[in-house]
Amino acid sequence: MSASVLHAWEPVTLTPVALAMRAMTVVDARAVSTWRYPGPYAIYDSEPDDWQRFLVPAYHYHAVLDDNELVAFGCFGEDARVAGGNYPPDALDIGAGLRPDLVGQGRGKALLDMLLDVAVSTYGATAFRSTVAAFNHRALALCHSVGFVELGRFISSVAPPREFVTLRRR
Repeated sequence: MSASVLHAWEPVTLTPVALAMRAMTVVDARAVSTWRYPGPYAIYDSEPDDWQRFLVPAYHYHAVLDDNELVAFGCFGEDARVAGGNYPPDALDIGAGLRPDLVGQGRGKALLDMLLDVAVSTYGATAFRSTVAAFNHRALALCHSVGFVELGRFISSVAPPREFVTLRRR
């Protein structure tokens, strides 16, 4: 029996993602703080000793599971913002992180859709804002695909300074 070879022109069927969300636990927080992203995406890395911030109630962090396996996290409010940006109180800020080994596998839309649903059902949000590094074209395209529009750009006020894009959706 020969192995099947997938060619770039052959359609790929992605398995639907059935995500669930729960309050971030100590085990989740410690795991997320060790995730490491390649190249320029390393700006999304956390410090392993800073895992407690994922448990601060005011930051509204949640673990995202697929078949009881930690695959991502989401947060709502203050900790989804980037230092140096302008954040009027007219929208709920949403942040997320997908486990590094899952990036680029088509899971982002299911994650963002779920976070938007939670923003409405849990926080009563009617407008949403996200801040994305300007080089992160995949995340920007994902946000645009679900109705976010660019509000503006700014340079972060933490070292090293980087350009970020603020997006909003009603």
